[in-house]
Amino acid sequence: YFGLPTIGIKIPAWSAALIALTINIGAYATEIMRAGVESISKGQIEAGRSLGLSGFQIFYYVILKPALMTVYPALTSQFILFMLNSAVISVISAQELAYQAYYLQSRTFRSFEIYLVVTLLYLMLAYLFRATFGLIGKLIFGKVPVNQP
Repeated sequence: YFGLPTIGIKIPAWSAALIALTINIGAYATEIMRAGVESISKGQIEAGRSLGLSGFQIFYYVILKPALMTVYPALTSQFILFMLNSAVISVISAQELAYQAYYLQSRTFRSFEIYLVVTLLYLMLAYLFRATFGLIGKLIFGKVPVNQP
């Protein structure tokens, strides 16, 4: 966002923020999925072949579904962090929740109250995401793979 205009490329704040956050979460999610796929032993794949499963069936039932079930809690955490990291984009003047809080604070000088409300909003959003991903996990896997305290 700050460097590209020197070579003549200007990107709107929202686009730059979306690109940066997407690349960030994409890298983490890819590594998480790679670890999940590598957690499947070669013996399971050979067992699928010996049962006469097709390549697609082996990929879906033997590799993808168990790998996704293994990494589902980590992916859930990454998507919640994605939502929470959206506060960082206020640095480039993208108008989101943290930016609005700063704007209100600069007008009213009521920092504590404003940032307390913003903190509670982020907390509620995080719990809402957690509950939503818990329900999705229950629908897909038949149980909630997220570790509950």
